Amino acid sequence: MRVRLLMNMVILFVGALLLFHGDDTFAQSCDDIYVVKPPNNEGGTFFLSLERDPKTNRFPRGGYIQTMTPIKVVRKDGRLAEKWISEKRRGRQYLYVEFVGSDGSYGYIKRTSITPLVSLFKSKNQSLDCNSPDKLVIPISPIEDVTLFNRPEDRSVVPVGIGGFSRSFPDIVFTDEKHDYWASEDPTQRIPFYQVRFSQEREDGTFREREALIRVERENKTYRFFPINPEVYQPVRILADVNLIDKLRRFFSRFFTDIDENQLARGLGKSCDEEFSMEVRGEVGAEAPLDFVRIGGGVEVKTVIRYPIGFRYCLDSYQGFVSGGKSDVLKTVRCEESSTTDWYTDRLTVTGIGEKEEIFEIFQHQLEERLEAYFEKPDTTGISGIKREKMVALREIEEGSGRDYFTAFSKLGGYLDENFFDDIELGTLEKQQFKSLIMRLIVDCGR
Repeated sequence: MRVRLLMNMVILFVGALLLFHGDDTFAQSCDDIYVVKPPNNEGGTFFLSLERDPKTNRFPRGGYIQTMTPIKVVRKDGRLAEKWISEKRRGRQYLYVEFVGSDGSYGYIKRTSITPLVSLFKSKNQSLDCNSPDKLVIPISPIEDVTLFNRPEDRSVVPVGIGGFSRSFPDIVFTDEKHDYWASEDPTQRIPFYQVRFSQEREDGTFREREALIRVERENKTYRFFPINPEVYQPVRILADVNLIDKLRRFFSRFFTDIDENQLARGLGKSCDEEFSMEVRGEVGAEAPLDFVRIGGGVEVKTVIRYPIGFRYCLDSYQGFVSGGKSDVLKTVRCEESSTTDWYTDRLTVTGIGEKEEIFEIFQHQLEERLEAYFEKPDTTGISGIKREKMVALREIEEGSGRDYFTAFSKLGGYLDENFFDDIELGTLEKQQFKSLIMRLIVDCGR
């Protein structure tokens, strides 16, 4: 009896502790969510790679992340994973913190370039629940507002514009991503709107909850949705524990009906100054990402894959953009003439995208021709003997030039959306993560 009484007391005590600390648990999850907000810059900022460059012993730029993108800071042993880093050789050190972005990016970001999400939440009437399915509505452009409309209770009433909000809006705008239809000026049409909410400041300095609408945009989008739930923030990284033969079989089975994995491995493992050919049994798909020729005629036709001199190949696997899947990335790397030094990735092929396991492919010349004002061929000066697997290098932009880095990456993202991504069937978050990965794979952001 005494033992049972003690057990009941322990259970009641533990239950009381859980009830007492329940709000702290929610607060802790929100405490780890920040947004990118570099001082005096509504465009964005560069983040650094987690790995040092073996040549310079510095952390190179890992990519570019736009202002107001939500991120999750990394904690180790309960403390922020921070590091003092010199951005330039013999330069001043700055405090950086390790992060994972809602867009799949990850690395080190300058501590002064981020701010806690809770510091932007102005409502005093309710707490911020970072475990909710709500999304932040973030303007894409640092200079273009997103239009807000009033929310008539009667959907036969036409919504009226009540202003707009930008990246410098004093409160954050939320949506549950549900939409409905309201009347329009044209009586034969109804227009879809997302319902949003935010806090509006009164004259006395207090805030009141507001509900409004934003138009559903199919094209020429002015905003993006980002989740605030940190559970869905996943870094899109290379999977290190994938067997080479498994990667080869999964990737090339999409293009060949009968393959010799060992021969493929020999071809993909060749160096820049080697040449290799292999005969293929069975059919070869027209989209196969390798050079192949057909030799002979009639029933004696042979299909031969050529791995020419001056190129090498790299095949990596990433966590897929659907639950439990894997996406494989083949890079065809062009080398400097008569050397073993990498120059740039000439062709990028990604398989296993989404439920339909779609294929994405892009060539270097497509980017260079369309975006030459901001990107150029990578320069191989002084990098002999190390890997260089990017398609284009970001041009250095000088102050007063009328150009900026946000525009560079915005134009690149717009080009990818228009020509490649719009037709890929992925959810909103998965598409943003996939886009972030592709941009990291193709752009050398400089040292």
